[in-house]
Amino acid sequence: MARALLPETTGRITESGVAVGTAAYMSPEQWDTSQKLDDRSDLYSLGCVLYEMIVGLPPFVGATPHVIMARQALDPVPPMRSARSTVPERLERAVQRALSKVPGDRFHSLAEFAAELAEIDIEMRTQTSTRLPQIASHRQAARDRPGILVLPFVSLSSDESEDLIASGLTDEIITSLSGLEALRVISYTSALQLKDTPKGVRALGSELNVTYVLEGSVRSVGNTLRVAARLVATDSEELVWGHRYEGEIDNLLEQEKAISGAVVEALAVRVTTAEKIRLSQHRIADGPRSSTTSVRGRKYTNSPARHSIARSSICTRAWSCAATT
Repeated sequence: MARALLPETTGRITESGVAVGTAAYMSPEQWDTSQKLDDRSDLYSLGCVLYEMIVGLPPFVGATPHVIMARQALDPVPPMRSARSTVPERLERAVQRALSKVPGDRFHSLAEFAAELAEIDIEMRTQTSTRLPQIASHRQAARDRPGILVLPFVSLSSDESEDLIASGLTDEIITSLSGLEALRVISYTSALQLKDTPKGVRALGSELNVTYVLEGSVRSVGNTLRVAARLVATDSEELVWGHRYEGEIDNLLEQEKAISGAVVEALAVRVTTAEKIRLSQHRIADGPRSSTTSVRGRKYTNSPARHSIARSSICTRAWSCAATT
């Protein structure tokens, strides 16, 4: 199917003896084309996905696939608890085992991995039932944090691809800001319901209990993308910060990173060292046009088909364990 969508002059995508896969999710042995792969390679890739679900980034990132390959083979897995202190130690150990460099050190099967996650899930739910006072205190602290709503960025063109870019940019900004403990961020799904809403920022602030609203627009001219972003205080409707960005569409994530960083500075919220690193890194670094490819992929991520994949018992268990903390 992929070949049918490419020009006839394009060569084959896969060849014998060539490692195939997405760099950030490939097992160390997958890079060695002389090795015979088995289910334990898939288990490692699943471990990478679960790690990203919990932490927000794959365990190993880099500017090029070769850099990621070297880190997959040589670097120890970064502790999840250093990025998210509430991750249960047993869950961290389970994911670390799935990400072992040597296949024999991993779980023997996906069923064994799923059983371990099920036990962790039950353990965490039991502990949660005895921590209701602490949870109430945590929720109160969460309400005390400044809240922000990122409204879906508006496309100033009727071009559908530009609308996808605007939606993807909104999603990327929300994802980046949601990794900050000092901020309450309205989810992308909830924000999407407010697209083209006639409500003013004061009404939105009162309804969602948020302190700020980030709004913006996107316009593309050829391969140039122009983005305008504005941060507004909901109580006074005053403009706190605003800026225009211009760059190539293929460098979309650079603009997302700049906007997220500027918002954090404007709000003067406390940012940890780990959070600064996540804000400055790209989650996707697999080659040219990865930014626009990922943006188009977001359309699928939020489609009904996504929910059938989300039913995977292993992914659900891991996410449940992390969310319980």
